[in-house]
Amino acid sequence: MTKISLKEFAKEKIKEFWQPYEIAFVHNVALRIARIQGAYSWHTHKDEDYR
Repeated sequence: MTKISLKEFAKEKIKEFWQPYEIAFVHNVALRIARIQGAYSWHTHKDEDYR
């Protein structure tokens, strides 16, 4: 397994803002990152997010 910088990965691979990019799946849970622009209001998805 290779160690990566998520910040550098996002800069190089994700060209559009607000488009989630799936990095990995762990026990049927997706790890996603996205480049954002401006303010971000945290939110949840009632039937999808784990607490």
